[in-house]
Amino acid sequence: MKQEVPMSGAQEFLRTTFESRREKTLFIIGAGTVRYGEIMRLIDAAVGAGVTKVGIVTDGMRQEAHSGK
Repeated sequence: MKQEVPMSGAQEFLRTTFESRREKTLFIIGAGTVRYGEIMRLIDAAVGAGVTKVGIVTDGMRQEAHSGK
């Protein structure tokens, strides 16, 4: 699922989203312009919401996936 959520509501959104899921893995896809601190705030919110695994998807990974390598 791809959905924009304001950072102020991230933890509650993630808690609601993941509370009934058996697999509690979140993948974060951020633009290259997103600051490190913002990603860390999101990871902290995710852990606080019960997410047990967090994966980061970089622009390079996305480009490689689209190129078929």
